[in-house]
Amino acid sequence: FVEDDHPAYYPLDAPEVLLTPEDTVHYQVSSPEADGEWAALFPPGGGFMRLGPEGRPFVLTLYHQLHCLDRIRQAIGEKHTTQHVHHCFNYLRQLVLCEADSTLERPLHWQAADSESAYPSGERMCTDWEHVYEIAAANHEATAGRFR
Repeated sequence: FVEDDHPAYYPLDAPEVLLTPEDTVHYQVSSPEADGEWAALFPPGGGFMRLGPEGRPFVLTLYHQLHCLDRIRQAIGEKHTTQHVHHCFNYLRQLVLCEADSTLERPLHWQAADSESAYPSGERMCTDWEHVYEIAAANHEATAGRFR
């Protein structure tokens, strides 16, 4: 692939999975386990893939999004520069707008005080991110050491 001569999307054919958003003790901002838990979200190669006969590098948007969330998490603990965090906030803002999710949710402040759900919209259908992880990991393994 040269310049803009490349596909816009990687053909995943990933199945959908059900996600019920919920609070978790994992993926905290600064727990002793946080860095390792966040790092485990990324496949070998960090979500970068080599495509085409010349092995042109691309990153799957999923992993750019996760990278930005992780940088913001680290910035809360002052581990990264303001410029990088600004990029990540702006990038995630644009992606939220791009998705324009029209799921109806009740605002948290309208819920009963004893409500067990902090995620009033309930279950969501999502692309199977584990399938995407496997594809990115397989690409990294197949191209590791072949390109600079």
